[in-house]
Amino acid sequence: MDNTIVKSSGETGFVNTPDTQDDDVQSLNKKIEQLDEQNDQLQKRLLDAAVANSNYLQTIQKLKEQVNQLKLPPLFIASIMEVINDMALLRQHGSNQEVITRIPPEIADELQAGMRVAVNNNFVIVNLLAKPADLRARVMELIEAPNVDYSSIGGLDQQIQEVVETIELPLTDPDLFRDVGVEPPTGVLLYGPPGSGKTLIAKAVASRANATFLRMSGSELVQKYVGEGARLVRDVFQMA
Repeated sequence: MDNTIVKSSGETGFVNTPDTQDDDVQSLNKKIEQLDEQNDQLQKRLLDAAVANSNYLQTIQKLKEQVNQLKLPPLFIASIMEVINDMALLRQHGSNQEVITRIPPEIADELQAGMRVAVNNNFVIVNLLAKPADLRARVMELIEAPNVDYSSIGGLDQQIQEVVETIELPLTDPDLFRDVGVEPPTGVLLYGPPGSGKTLIAKAVASRANATFLRMSGSELVQKYVGEGARLVRDVFQMA
């Protein structure tokens, strides 16, 4: 079909035929599809930006909290020596200063003598602290059981027999003492000059009983501040 027409003035012009209209519709549909794809991509980018913005805001909030924590005055560690009604006698670590302070109501039921607490400059109890074993006590611990047996020790048969009955059997066969109604001993003291086998016997007991072996000397219990040596002994026994 010819799409050329002649106007009254003698000039020629063009009109759209059904074929050209179909082409225009297809072109518009392609543009719409392209715009839809661009819109989907922009929505995905917007969602990713929103997630990233949320993460940034959380990071900023954490950093602000850390900055606020750094601005707070430091806390000091103290031990509760005695609890008297709603008051507590505490001793600050380091300075060894003793102070009586009021117990906050929210921790009154949990606070006990011997506990470690965090206090501020005014000696107000801010928080209860866990009571881990002293680092010096942990250093004394040997994680692996010593590979020592009684056959490595000579000339101490009687002493070894007494140690076996006193220390090893209560650990490896406690029912034996329970059946005969005998309370097992709680420990032994090995004494003698250096090199007489005291440490070897202790290592052999730890190896045969699969127990933890702690090694320490008496001089390590002598501390500068009052009560530190006793606390170290308590930590050693608590860890054992």
